[in-house]
Amino acid sequence: MRASTENVNSCGIYFKIASRLVDRCPVEIVMALPSSGNSVSFSKVRCRGSVVRIEPDGKGARVAVVFDNYEFLRRLPAPA
Repeated sequence: MRASTENVNSCGIYFKIASRLVDRCPVEIVMALPSSGNSVSFSKVRCRGSVVRIEPDGKGARVAVVFDNYEFLRRLPAPA
């Protein structure tokens, strides 16, 4: 399932998704974040948490997730 991130920090994420999720359901999110504030390399991060807010819109929903934990998986080269 793909999503469009609107805001992310160490506590959670807010994103737009075409499908629906259930409030309080557990989720696992894997994403690539720029390493050390540059665009030369990226770190892959796995985050686990639960849905705390769902805002339906005409094409899906905006969803807020609070992270319970996260782990860095590996460093990736920057996309070409």
